[in-house]
Amino acid sequence: MVLFLYGPDSLLRLRRTKELLTAYLDKNSGADRMRIDLAEDPENWKKAVTFLHQPSMFAEKKFLWVDSATEPEGVAWRKLLKEFLPDEKVFILLTEDREPRKDFKFLLESPAKAESFPELTGEGLKNFVLREIKKLELKVTPEILKNILQKIGGPRASWRAVSLLNQLAALEEINLETIKALTETESQAMPVSTAKFANSGPLTARRLEALEYGILSGDPAYMFNSLTFCLRGKELLMLADLDADIKLGGLEYEEALLKIALG
Repeated sequence: MVLFLYGPDSLLRLRRTKELLTAYLDKNSGADRMRIDLAEDPENWKKAVTFLHQPSMFAEKKFLWVDSATEPEGVAWRKLLKEFLPDEKVFILLTEDREPRKDFKFLLESPAKAESFPELTGEGLKNFVLREIKKLELKVTPEILKNILQKIGGPRASWRAVSLLNQLAALEEINLETIKALTETESQAMPVSTAKFANSGPLTARRLEALEYGILSGDPAYMFNSLTFCLRGKELLMLADLDADIKLGGLEYEEALLKIALG
């Protein structure tokens, strides 16, 4: 079985990925599993050939998770995916941040399954924000809701919404002035240390120096949440994973920032 999750809304795509992964492994805890990222190296698909074709001594089922799944140009990767479309003992989960190009359109047709995650706008964005507000048990007036929607609209709206709402959840009172202050701080006055952190590669002296400054400033949580607006690709996915760990109480903000700094 092949399931293709695609579209630019990386937050909702990642949430759906985790939901599917959790459900599958709950039912198939002993399944062999592998994850590969074809953005790092499109030739990594060759690792999947060995994984899928090699007989397993102990596991009846296999789970393969592939990020940036439509990167490879050659026909061999597509042929491999088509081979396992009807196989119920193999679950291949593919993710991509854009519409598939023409030679991968078969992923949008039966027997493959596909789910799309476009950028949230209009009523879709409003409904998402209302669900998040309910989840966080926030008390929000219609006027404040309208203001929140105005502040978070545009690219990466779901990430901006979650970041803002989680900051509001930590406050005793939510008002228009607070929302204005938070959004202006994030969009116009991001600390230099955060910008340096985001624009430097892992394990560089520049990034580690920025990390030290952010922690010593006494507000590592702010630096962590600000990175939502400037990290991309693999590091953005790592940020989401670490955010989940923080909320579960298994990680401190300082530890999460260090993990990102080290790559």
